[in-house]
Amino acid sequence: MPVVGIPVKQIKKFLGIKVLSEELIKVLESLGCDVEGFVNVNRYKCQKCLGIMEVNKDEVEPAVCMYCGCDFREDTSKRILLSEEEVIKMELLAVRPDIFDIGGLKRMLQGYYEREVGLKEYKAKEAKITLEVDPITSKKNSYRPFIVCAVIKNVTLDDTFLRTLMTLQENLHWALGRGRRVASIGIYDLDLLNPPFQYTAFGPEELTFTPLAMKGISLTPKQILKEHLKGKAFSFLLKDFDKYPFLIDTKGKVLSMPPIINSEDCKVTLNTKNLFIDVTGISEKILNKTLNIITCNLKEIDKNCEIEKVRIKYQDREVDTPDFRPQEMILDPNVVNKILGFSLDTEEIIKLLKRMRHNAEKIDDKKIFVQIPPFRNDVIHPRDLIEDIAIMYGYQNIKPQVIKTTTESGEYQLLKTCNQIRSILTGLGFFEIITLMLTNPEVHYNKLNLPVDKKMVKIENPVSFEQTIIRTHLCSGILDTFYHNIHNELPQKIFEIGDITLLDEKTETGTSDYKYLGVGITSSKVGFSDIKAVLEAYCYEMKIKVNYRESNLGFFIPGRQCEIFRDDRKIGMMGEVYPEVLERFNLLHPVVLFNLEIGKHKL
Repeated sequence: MPVVGIPVKQIKKFLGIKVLSEELIKVLESLGCDVEGFVNVNRYKCQKCLGIMEVNKDEVEPAVCMYCGCDFREDTSKRILLSEEEVIKMELLAVRPDIFDIGGLKRMLQGYYEREVGLKEYKAKEAKITLEVDPITSKKNSYRPFIVCAVIKNVTLDDTFLRTLMTLQENLHWALGRGRRVASIGIYDLDLLNPPFQYTAFGPEELTFTPLAMKGISLTPKQILKEHLKGKAFSFLLKDFDKYPFLIDTKGKVLSMPPIINSEDCKVTLNTKNLFIDVTGISEKILNKTLNIITCNLKEIDKNCEIEKVRIKYQDREVDTPDFRPQEMILDPNVVNKILGFSLDTEEIIKLLKRMRHNAEKIDDKKIFVQIPPFRNDVIHPRDLIEDIAIMYGYQNIKPQVIKTTTESGEYQLLKTCNQIRSILTGLGFFEIITLMLTNPEVHYNKLNLPVDKKMVKIENPVSFEQTIIRTHLCSGILDTFYHNIHNELPQKIFEIGDITLLDEKTETGTSDYKYLGVGITSSKVGFSDIKAVLEAYCYEMKIKVNYRESNLGFFIPGRQCEIFRDDRKIGMMGEVYPEVLERFNLLHPVVLFNLEIGKHKL
């Protein structure tokens, strides 16, 4: 997950109280943040695009701009050292994008320290600017049908604020936008534009404009996708389109080509006073939450700025955005205590909810009326509010209790087997890895040339497009681990003992869990005989007999693969990975592996 660095001085300044660094780490961790610690960083500015980068003080200076690709090695004057400061490094949690920057973090910490509690109200002035949505954006060949917008006036920008704005934009692209697939954000200097605006689509060579960081150079959309840094990085999002989404003003000036790049002609600088913000994509709910996070967090940083709505005109309706109306839920205190496992009275529950920046009001002994902030994307069910209560109460404050039981404890037999396997493979020089159970069909099957398993379990409401199914084998995790270690020495020998899940109509849950073993080797010279030797050593130590049958899977090289059987039952597969599959994982050296069932979990 991405890591963000927030200046310690800013945190203490916005809180208005003295907080020791060690205390700050404990507080942030108790609130669910994964804190890496304090680091001194150098901040650099790219003179070409005004992008601000930070690197650890003991690391080398950036050679290339991460935003526009400007090569500082050719002209070091385009890279300026701004400052050195202490930051707190935190790993971003996709479920809480509202605390990705100093504005959101300040709001949460103020609630924790009870400097400011309850629902923070944000006001937006009535819309003066309109934006018309062309129905062409809803057609299959240019499908990106939704847009939400806002105006931020009287903004005072400095290098730190600009860095915060750009970083928040990219982090929201990751968390809510899912790599810009679902949502992408554009931020512009409003004073350089001529409203009203239009959201429409153009063909690959129907117009030209100057993309960000390419001053004086006009390109067609087709050229941008082939030549611009961002165009090459995100061209896959538009590969099936005949026409590309565009945002233009009343004089035809291009604001942006979502979800690829903004125009150089209206970029934000330190002199910008008024911002125009848009979020385009395929999920209107996600777009609204993204816009609410940006506008609310900017208001937290700059109290003097003013938020103004924009009227979006679709063919069949009109809507004003941003919409700051809170989400409403009813919470039962008895259910709260049952889930938590200890008792809190209604007033304590209300107090904890308010410290988490919700509004809460007692209706009667069985009902609490809760208003949820408009920037919270993760509160979907009352259980999410109960989790907020537990977080603010402090998991560290919950007293552990021994469960009363009459059963005799003992190590689960399948786990004993797994520990024995670990001992065998580490003795053979292998390192153990742990990968995620959730994946997606593209990575799990298509990239491996494997057929989709009919017993695959799909996630009904996935949080991410990258995690839509539960894995049915361990092969993709092994290849992905090799990819993340391509710069390490060879040979690399790894194994994983993990669970897979398959549909099973005979069980109460409709699924069954199995424990699997995946073993892989990558080296400049490695072949089928090497991995077969490992499997036979494993079988010898485990005192089991297997036999092999010819297979023809697209995942492996023909003639260098087999299926593994035990007592006439297929339990796995083994072989040399096909070169085309290796290329899809950017692997340069041969890989051999086997994927083997260890046993089935028994409930």
